[in-house]
Amino acid sequence: LNLELAHRVADAWRREIEEPVWLGLDTVLPGVFETLNEMRKLGISVWLVTARTRCEWVLQQLKRLGLMPWLDHIVVVPPQEAVKAKTLALRESTAVAFFGDTESDWRASSAAGISFYAIATGQRNAAFLNRNGIGIVHCDMMSAWKVFLNDMLDKSVL
Repeated sequence: LNLELAHRVADAWRREIEEPVWLGLDTVLPGVFETLNEMRKLGISVWLVTARTRCEWVLQQLKRLGLMPWLDHIVVVPPQEAVKAKTLALRESTAVAFFGDTESDWRASSAAGISFYAIATGQRNAAFLNRNGIGIVHCDMMSAWKVFLNDMLDKSVL
C-alpha cells in the first residue's frame, strides 16, 4: 500500500479494533498463564497497564479470557496520552519491570526508568519493534520472564 492509504487503513483499524466483535476473537497467548502463575508463586504484584478507549470492554474481555484472578491492578489509559499516562502508572506502581508489545510501552518504561521486556506476540512484530529502537524482542511471555528472572538474580533482587 502507498503510505497515505496505509495510514487510512491503520486509522480505520484503530477505530474498529476495540469493538466487541473483534475483542471476542482474542485468546490468551501461549505461556501467559504459566508466566502469571510463576509471578504469583514469587509474590509479584501484577499490574496491567493498557491504552484503550473503552474501559468497560477491557474488563469484560479480561473476565472472558480468565485473566482477572491473576491481576492485582488494572490501569486503563487513553491512547492519545499512552506514553505519559503509562509512565505515571508505572511510577505509581513502583514497578521494577514492564512487559509490553508496543513502542509506547517501551517509551513509558524508559521514561519511568525501569527495565522493559519487549514481546512480539501482541500488536507489533519483532521487526517493527526493532525499527522503533527496541533492541531485544522476545518471542513470547515465558521467554521474556526467564530473562527477567536472570536479570533480577544478577542484581540480587530475588
